[in-house]
Amino acid sequence: MNTIANSALIQLKLVVTYIFSTLWLCKNGKSTNSTMHEVALAVLEQDSNWLIQLRDDIDEILFPGQWGLFGGHIEPGETPSQAVHRELFEEISWVVDKPLTPWFRRETGVYIAYLFRGKLSVSIDQLILHEGQDMTLASLDQLACGSIWSHRLHEYRPIAPGLEIVRQHLFSSIHAP
Repeated sequence: MNTIANSALIQLKLVVTYIFSTLWLCKNGKSTNSTMHEVALAVLEQDSNWLIQLRDDIDEILFPGQWGLFGGHIEPGETPSQAVHRELFEEISWVVDKPLTPWFRRETGVYIAYLFRGKLSVSIDQLILHEGQDMTLASLDQLACGSIWSHRLHEYRPIAPGLEIVRQHLFSSIHAP
């Protein structure tokens, strides 16, 4: 795919993410005109694979039943870095041994996502899943397929639109000249 077509595809996915996010907020009684919601998300790598979470099938959350990243909302008075480290402990009982590196910030008009990168320094078997339906380590090729197999549910589930944007960033950073 050429660079112009690839850029157009990324822009289209951003628009779709914005629309779905806005619809979800309106459906759940949240104002889209109030302060932007802020989240901190972890992009964790182990042996060229990336840790992802299968979100719960709960209508009140963004992208239910889809693969996304671990992380969550930033509480009042909390920095994005503090939030991502807190969320990792809450969601998978992992205390990060080396602080994650700020990677990029993404603003959709509905929410601001702060993304952090780092190494997953423990085996996935040592993590305890407290939030979500499943977790797995996926390669960039697997993420590019648009759906990932859930070993717990024994079915393929789609990746959330925001995760596709992250995959594009990962691909670009790995294959940069």
